[in-house]
Amino acid sequence: MQFVQKKVGRLIDPLSELFEVHEIIKIDPPKGLLISKEYTDLYEKGCSIHEISRVTGKSRHWVREILRRHKISLRPKLSESQVTSWRKRPRTHAHPPFGYAYLQGQLVIEPREHEILLLIERLASQDLNPNLIAGHLNKNSLKPRRADLWTRNSVVLILKRIGSKN
Repeated sequence: MQFVQKKVGRLIDPLSELFEVHEIIKIDPPKGLLISKEYTDLYEKGCSIHEISRVTGKSRHWVREILRRHKISLRPKLSESQVTSWRKRPRTHAHPPFGYAYLQGQLVIEPREHEILLLIERLASQDLNPNLIAGHLNKNSLKPRRADLWTRNSVVLILKRIGSKN
């Protein structure tokens, strides 16, 4: 093949006269590839899919899909026992007794309510009746767990429960 020099000073292929000559344009890699590289780098550094989605503003599904496309092996999910050990509740969905709370499935003392429980026990040991105990608790702005004010009946039920423990 023979090249001909044109007036411009470039060597031109004779066939190129049939086609229009264009300048060579450098094309950068698509922005998507750079973003995908960012996702994979973050994941390999130990970030979770949820953290990557928060940082990049993309959905967790999208981040997971990008990682799969790049053939990144996803870390295993936590086992069921690891996830539910801190979330575990007893099989009954009843509220814990006043003065107690459930923590990792175990009944533990709730400090703020337990102080009120001890106060009720102390007032009862001084031979105050449930009406006076409820009035004392309301006067000192000590709130029950789910009601606005203490009632005689709520104090009686707590005293029955405390009495059954002793």
